[in-house]
Amino acid sequence: MRQKKLLQQTIGGLILASLFLHGCEAPTPVPRMASACALVDGKVYVIGGYARNGESTSVVEEFDPSTDQWASGASMPTPRGMTSAITIDGRIYVLGGRNESGITDAVEVYDPASNSWEKVTTMPQARWNHMVAEVQGKIYVIGGIVGTGDNRRSIDTVEIYDPTENTWKLGQSLPTSRQGAAIAVVQEKIYVIGGRKGAGASGTVTNVVEVYDPSEDYWSSIQTMQEGRTGSQAAVVDGRIYVIGGAVEGEAKGSIEIYDPATDIWVIMVLSLQEPRTGICVASLGSRIYVFGGSTNQSLEGIVGTVEELTVK
Repeated sequence: MRQKKLLQQTIGGLILASLFLHGCEAPTPVPRMASACALVDGKVYVIGGYARNGESTSVVEEFDPSTDQWASGASMPTPRGMTSAITIDGRIYVLGGRNESGITDAVEVYDPASNSWEKVTTMPQARWNHMVAEVQGKIYVIGGIVGTGDNRRSIDTVEIYDPTENTWKLGQSLPTSRQGAAIAVVQEKIYVIGGRKGAGASGTVTNVVEVYDPSEDYWSSIQTMQEGRTGSQAAVVDGRIYVIGGAVEGEAKGSIEIYDPATDIWVIMVLSLQEPRTGICVASLGSRIYVFGGSTNQSLEGIVGTVEELTVK
């Protein structure tokens, strides 16, 4: 692995974070953007997305950080990109997305132990480029896009799935309708960060951050990010949220912004991704954050298979 220098960031003498940035030696076998990532038993599963030929894919690839090696999994039944995935009890739920047939409401579940897929009850509302989180065994599907082209618009709908009952219900709507936001869970609260709001083919990139408390079914606003961005992803290490990459005004970003819920402060790290990109997928394992694929310029021509590792010391 290629290693950059250690960076230590402080606020008022307090160490906020120290990072090593590495470039992993094993890129994704199939370069793609807008994939979903999920973690099971110390391995990262990169699922679906868009390949360089523009087609949505059903590819499932398993990355083992301990060996820096890849393996193939059973293909997803419904090819799609702009989807989301979450792990519950060792099984990966992939929800919604978009493919050549249009927007899908499909929910499919991958079991790495048996390398097999099954379908469960579909989402009440088909959507793509949405956000997904898990709290206490329930899945929260938040925002996203309905429609395509100039007819598309960001939505505020929150749908809650109970895997035990295989049923859906509505939650309190997201205050700021948006899509392509980063999402993270800290102390059983869901943080929806940045993204793009509005209607039409472009919309407006935002730095708004809103927090959902599932126990109260209630949203609140907190300090905004320093930089607005869409197509970024977030990871949580030691209770802090790391928002990585994304894009604004057509330019891919390499910057990393950290939020500390204890202080309600955002800090932009001096250290950034070696390769700025958007449409990435991200997974965290202990003190390590892995960044997979994406596009360096928001287009198919910019799709990369690069994997980068950030180690928080």
